[in-house]
Amino acid sequence: MPGSYFQGSAADGVMIEGFAEWEAGTPFDLADWQLQMERILGLARLGKILILQPYTDGAVADRIFLLSNYLLVKGAHSYINLETGLNPEWWPEYEIPIGTYIGAIPSNAAALYDAAAGVYRRAYTNGLVLVNPGTTPRAVALGGTYYLATPVGGGDVPADGDTSGWRVDYTAVTSITLGPGRGAILLSSQP
Repeated sequence: MPGSYFQGSAADGVMIEGFAEWEAGTPFDLADWQLQMERILGLARLGKILILQPYTDGAVADRIFLLSNYLLVKGAHSYINLETGLNPEWWPEYEIPIGTYIGAIPSNAAALYDAAAGVYRRAYTNGLVLVNPGTTPRAVALGGTYYLATPVGGGDVPADGDTSGWRVDYTAVTSITLGPGRGAILLSSQP
């Protein structure tokens, strides 16, 4: 079972190490992914503080997959810490202006499933997030123009603290193909 969880009401929150992947670049199989997401959503619905900590290899595709999963199950007191090591790190994707999630925290992962596209989807005030935890690529027609977020740079903060070259690029898209174990963060308007 991925991670350990406390569903009781006595704890104010939990830290979940190993969020969404067995290890960097190795996503959970679908059944384990669904189980972890169900448990996280249950805690989020209880208003618990959640610190989701995956261990990334720093590859952009892996980081976006992890952040997409976080946005899929985010609650009022949810946080993510993308971790590669012990040095101070920063990731430009932390500042993607997607807004706040629309509606209540879903009752379960199935409520986020878009059967027509074969992906999990959650709407935000300035966009949407898509996750493909399966083993088959999925083509998704977006029904309009969105701006796909792709981070540039990130990782260990240099000794001089200069992260000025780190940014997020946005590409206009009307459809997207998500490979297995991939996610996408799409904005409604270009920042």
